[in-house]
Formats: sequence, structure tokens, C-alpha cells
Amino acid sequence: MDQASVASSSGPKDFKKVGTILIVLGVLAMLAPLLTTELIAALVGALVTLGGIGRLYWAFQSPAGKRDPWRILVGVLTLLCGLFMLANTVFVITFMVIVLSMYLILDGLAEVIAGNRLRPAPGGGMLMFTGIVSIVLGILLWNQMPLTGAWAIGTLVGIKLLFTGFVTRSFGTRMQQLAAA
Repeated sequence: MDQASVASSSGPKDFKKVGTILIVLGVLAMLAPLLTTELIAALVGALVTLGGIGRLYWAFQSPAGKRDPWRILVGVLTLLCGLFMLANTVFVITFMVIVLSMYLILDGLAEVIAGNRLRPAPGGGMLMFTGIVSIVLGILLWNQMPLTGAWAIGTLVGIKLLFTGFVTRSFGTRMQQLAAA
């Protein structure tokens, strides 16, 4: 399959729409970083709590004589963990800082590698640049971890969304150019 047929079948306008949405979300996250961080922490706690409820429901679906106590225990532990996370957002935020740092560094490395492989093609350099930005953000977050306020997560997520939106839009634009050629 040649590049033009791939570009026309992938929906370049969809890439541009998704890119625009990511840019808007990135700007909103950077304008309200504390709110963004709190919402992320609350969402994680709520999802774990729902996971615990789901596990308990699944555990009690077995006939009474065949209920596995391990399923019940895992459901109770998951539910308690979710409730703890909802009640202690500072814990969740601290944990998220660690995970976000690792994510940004690893995602950045993957983008640099992918961009290097695409580099002769348009967009490869931008992908490498986005990867380098991710790596730098991850290292900055990791190095300031004990001093990092809750604002850092919302700000860094916003920056990541902004750059990912620009890259996604540029790929959509390039795909439209290929489709038109």
C-alpha cells in the first residue's frame, strides 16, 4: 500500500480534530494545574474503588458453597485501597509524581526512537523533539520530587498534552498533503 492510500484511509481530518482537542485540554490543564491534579487523583481513587466493588460482585456470583475466599479478600482489599486513595489524595499525588516521572522518561525515549526511525520522513524530527521534551520534563519532575507541589502534575500533563496535540495535528496535515498529492 502506498503512502497516499494509507493517508486517505486513516482520516487526516480526525487526526487534526484529535490534535486540536489535545491542545485545548493541555492549555486548560496548565491554566488550572491544582484542579487538574486533584481531578486526576480523585479519578484514580474512584476507579480503584469501582474496581473493588466489581471484584466483590464477581466474588459473590459463585454459588454459596463454592465462593473463593481469595476473590473476596482481593475485592475487599481493592475496595479499601480505593477508599483510602479517595480519602488521602496527598498519597495518590505523591505516587503519581513517581509514576508520571517514569512515564515521561520512558515515553520520551520511545518517541525519540520512533522519531529517529521516521526522521527521513516529515514529522520525524518533531516526534524526536517531543520525546526530548518528555524526557526533560520527567527528569525535572523526578529531581524535584520531594519539593514538587501538586501543581506540577497538572502543569506537566498539560505540557505533554499540548505537545502531543501539535504533533498529532502536524501528522494530520501531512496526511492531508499526501492524500491530495
